[in-house]
Amino acid sequence: MLFEVNDLSVASPATVSRCGMVYLDEMALGWEPLLDTWSKLFSEKYIDKETEQVPAHIPPLITKIKSFFKENFSFIRKECQEVIPTVDINLVQSCINIIEVLYLNYKEHYPQTHSLGGAETENLMSMIFVFSFIWSAGANLHDNPRNNSRVKFSQYFKSKILKLLSGFPFEGEIYDYFIDFQKREFKSWNELVPDWQFDTEQPYFNILVPTPDTVKFKYIADKLISGGNSVLFNGETGTGKSVIMSDYLFYQQQANKFITTSLNFSA
Repeated sequence: MLFEVNDLSVASPATVSRCGMVYLDEMALGWEPLLDTWSKLFSEKYIDKETEQVPAHIPPLITKIKSFFKENFSFIRKECQEVIPTVDINLVQSCINIIEVLYLNYKEHYPQTHSLGGAETENLMSMIFVFSFIWSAGANLHDNPRNNSRVKFSQYFKSKILKLLSGFPFEGEIYDYFIDFQKREFKSWNELVPDWQFDTEQPYFNILVPTPDTVKFKYIADKLISGGNSVLFNGETGTGKSVIMSDYLFYQQQANKFITTSLNFSA
């Protein structure tokens, strides 16, 4: 049997002694060993078969990830309020999950190592990291009027991001953009909102009018799921979490990608 540490938080010494577990305190271990291990595996995965070298753009990407988290974790912990409490290692893992799936998108668009120039590739890697950081470190923050941590996070990190990417859009919030890999620039989610036609035969409660919010949440879910990652949507009651995911899964099932089942939980 495998026990998560939180499952043993109120267990007796006798119970713990029978688990045969190795306990490493999160504060003592930190998040850097996780990133170091992932960096090694990620680099080895994409070694150029012709040169047998790690692509030149990967080491700078890893350096940016480590330095950016190291410099900015304190702001997230001290100035922002999370919807669900997390530990640092959780945010780093979420970030690298998104980086991996977006890197696959990069490889789909530019399959050859030298498809782009060095500066263009490094800039695109910075875009991938920035998007991944926003939707990991900043995805679980409160946006209620009394303590809008999302706005605070967006205002603070916009200046930090502009040091990495001079071309990052300055208007709106940092959550308002996705990466256009073809044009290698950030675009507004509005550009992905499809045209909508009202269907008089569709039941009222099955109607979902596409908006930038529904598009962005489906996009994030689709990227993570396509990479084999689990996805948790959180938010206040009535914000559309179940409707958005039900709609997404319905169309995935129609395309024969998934077989879905729904379970309702009640407090």
